[in-house]
Amino acid sequence: MLPAQLTRLRSQINILKTKFSESKEFELSILSFLKLYALEKRNEKFWVPEETTLPHMHIPDSVMLELIMQIGIVAKIKPKAALRNADLLWASEFYEMKYIAISMLANLAETHPHQVIERIHHWIQSGVDNQLMNDIMKEFEHKSHILLNREWIGLLASWLDSADEELVRLGLRAMRPTIEMGYDNLPYIFSILSSIIRQPNFSIQKYLIELIKALINKSEAETASFLIATGKLNPEIDVNVFIRKCLPLFDPFFQGEILAGLQ
Repeated sequence: MLPAQLTRLRSQINILKTKFSESKEFELSILSFLKLYALEKRNEKFWVPEETTLPHMHIPDSVMLELIMQIGIVAKIKPKAALRNADLLWASEFYEMKYIAISMLANLAETHPHQVIERIHHWIQSGVDNQLMNDIMKEFEHKSHILLNREWIGLLASWLDSADEELVRLGLRAMRPTIEMGYDNLPYIFSILSSIIRQPNFSIQKYLIELIKALINKSEAETASFLIATGKLNPEIDVNVFIRKCLPLFDPFFQGEILAGLQ
């Protein structure tokens, strides 16, 4: 690995930036740049998360952070090229290339929400690397232009309606920051959740309870009413047990109302 001296690093990244509009050349240049700084062995100071199952290079943290910051600046100036580049980098086998694609998209959330959501939809499919899914959620959990977009809500609904448990978990996880950002159509959310609560698999309960917390913060009364109605319509033991698990999240008054409603 070459020593990551800041002036030298920035000079190399500046050369990369000049190729930004030539997508294929930019992709090859990014890959060559990363290989230049790659290490054969992992070190705790290096950037790649341990959780990824994808092929990856061990790039110093300082190199990746500087690269992502500088590429993000250009992405905002040249959004069309950024979208093309993101598609190419996402198609790479390497984790770092895919992460750079995610970071480029994040810089376009405000100006190109439709194109961003469209790519998230195509990128997140059954079997995608868990770390990449975590990265996407982390990058966009504070982007109001995405979280409050009607297309985003529709995408979450499709995940929550999926037969793939991993996508359901992801949908529950993504819905929480959406609510916290200000999405307030609670009846719509309750209608989506009703089928999930009828079959509250253990593997999704952590995320489901976190979402219930967010809904309580939005409207404790409406959330309590939703759980009471769900319990009455679905008197199965598993549903009852899950609703009782949610009781400590409510204040004493609503705890009593929910218990009375379950009788």
